[in-house]
Amino acid sequence: MALFKPEAKDSSSSGDWLGYKQMGIHSVTDKTDNYEWADLYLAFEMKIEGSQYPRTMYLAGSFDKELDGTLKESSFLKRMYHVFDIIGFDGGVNAKGQFEDADGNIINNIGEVLNDKLSPGPIDDPEMNLLGYIYREAPKQPNQAQIYTKIHHYIQRNTNEGMAFIKDRIEYLKKNNFIKEASPDQVNGVMGADKVQTGTPNNVEGSVVNQL
Repeated sequence: MALFKPEAKDSSSSGDWLGYKQMGIHSVTDKTDNYEWADLYLAFEMKIEGSQYPRTMYLAGSFDKELDGTLKESSFLKRMYHVFDIIGFDGGVNAKGQFEDADGNIINNIGEVLNDKLSPGPIDDPEMNLLGYIYREAPKQPNQAQIYTKIHHYIQRNTNEGMAFIKDRIEYLKKNNFIKEASPDQVNGVMGADKVQTGTPNNVEGSVVNQL
């Protein structure tokens, strides 16, 4: 009988774990206290269609404020409420920037509340009820030592309508250079495939602030 061996993969390929994927939330962690600039920094660990490894989507940024310290409309506020709406959380922030549930009760740890609501627990798999776009972000600096694989924050519900919405939005962002993807040469040439990282730099504010 012939030997069964893994199929050789082209190292220049983007991989079938990139692009539009079904995903489900495995856990939510609030890391806001680790970043001085952030008013909110949530890490959503996702189970990804076709991958045995989880990946993390970040919702991170700071609120714009009036002179008296109250919130005003901003791109990050819109981004946050989009994610909350898609994942089924009907709470948010009040004018002082405090998190509340839909009944107006103050939430002291938003990550804990979201994790309790959305996580299936350590044993069960999450429901694959979301759609997301996974890509390798182009280096921001010529001498950047790593390329990061990211889940864009513009997620959608896992429906035909959701797929149409996310494709339309992501293609718009790519066309207008809000999403800049690494080329094969950047991944496998100058940067080296061994330096491709899953995750995000310590400061993601600059990379997401204009991606509405």
